[in-house]
Amino acid sequence: MKKHKVAILGATGSVGQRFVSLLENHPYFEIVALCGSERSAGGMYKDMAHWILDADIPQEIVDREVLLPSPQNMPEGISIVFSAIPSEVARETELTFLEAEESIL
Repeated sequence: MKKHKVAILGATGSVGQRFVSLLENHPYFEIVALCGSERSAGGMYKDMAHWILDADIPQEIVDREVLLPSPQNMPEGISIVFSAIPSEVARETELTFLEAEESIL
């Protein structure tokens, strides 16, 4: 079965880290984009995520670049976006993803 390519918004925070840990080696999902704030964007995930979970950062993503959470920054083929961003920015950011998805249907 083909895995769904996913992005995680707010991947460097504690909730985003939980998404990462739950999706690691998942049979149906493949993490292809890790998004963070302007502070984190452009850095490597291992440096930007101050990892708080007991397990180590999954090896397949430690050296991935953190992207700004914008539809234009996403790799091709993403079918699901998980959001772990703070509510004060979630509405606007999530709406941009919804509008981008609607414009390509």
